Amino acid sequence: MKIAIDGRPLQGQLSGVGKYVLKLVLSLAERMPDAAIVIFTNKPLDISFTSSNIVVKQDSKFEKIKPLIWSKFFLGRLLRREKFDYQLFGGTFTPLQKSAGKKIVVVHDLNHIYARETMSKLHLLTHILFFKNDIKNADYVISNSHGTAKKLEKEYNIEANYILHPPIDASYKVIAEANIKAVLLNLNIKYPYVLTVATQEPRKNLVKTVEVFLQLKKDNRINGHKLVLAGSKGWKNTNLQRLINQDDDIIQLGYVAEEHLPYIYNGASCFVFPSKYEGYGMPASEAVLCGLKPVVTDITELHEAVAEYAYFIDPENKSQYIDSIINCIASQQHFNTSAANKLRKSYEVEFTGFVKKLKLI
Repeated sequence: MKIAIDGRPLQGQLSGVGKYVLKLVLSLAERMPDAAIVIFTNKPLDISFTSSNIVVKQDSKFEKIKPLIWSKFFLGRLLRREKFDYQLFGGTFTPLQKSAGKKIVVVHDLNHIYARETMSKLHLLTHILFFKNDIKNADYVISNSHGTAKKLEKEYNIEANYILHPPIDASYKVIAEANIKAVLLNLNIKYPYVLTVATQEPRKNLVKTVEVFLQLKKDNRINGHKLVLAGSKGWKNTNLQRLINQDDDIIQLGYVAEEHLPYIYNGASCFVFPSKYEGYGMPASEAVLCGLKPVVTDITELHEAVAEYAYFIDPENKSQYIDSIINCIASQQHFNTSAANKLRKSYEVEFTGFVKKLKLI
């Protein structure tokens, strides 16, 4: 069996989609050792694959082209040179050129419908032009959540063939306090903090989080905590940066290496994730697995992401958001075994089922 992978989501600093695709590729390599997996990319990958059945092929001729444009307009010519049984597109979009092999697409969200004002012009235009047709023309459609699947059917009358929730790495767990302190000190984090993990873009609603934090501080209700923002600087964030610059107790860590994130979650007094919309919400799952009861937006997808273990809020209700953070900090955080087991087992069970179905596609 020969499987082609669109490596666009694996380029650069991995987003939630990148983590999802990486785990999916590694799981396929492990469960299907006889399969030849070829990852195509136009830019170098910062990932070292140790599996002998994974090969990375860089299309260096087009390295300077935007990855989304390369994937849509130039990847197809490479796929036509070899015969693949399956082609996996973890970033949803498929090449314009036709090529042999069953096309499998993963749908992570419908941002262009439910949060279009938060998108860059290129991504919004690409979704408008290609999203529906690429999914309709696929041989198999995977959705990352039941919420996303229901929205896909509602908006496009397309039924997902399979639900495969995002996998969360085993490193996200409750860690001994001494080990947490050692890593936090190394990162120069020496204070109690409220944490959020998100790219700085409008859909993540970070402006609201900063405003709530500043209000808590003004009212002397934050008990010496700082607000820690972990995540890359994204787009449309001028107003956010203006607010951040008003207060030295708002700390920007930028992109945090994967090996450090579990410690940062574990060290937090409270984790908040007030997104306007999510296709799933991996950081919320990571927080639960690290022993936190997070404060999250009351939407279907985040109910899935936390296995119903969270303070659910309407982020636009400022007093509710404030009270939830206060309760979160005041309560003794503890590991919810039931929620954690549900999150861990869902991917393993679902992936086993996907491998079985793969041979029938």
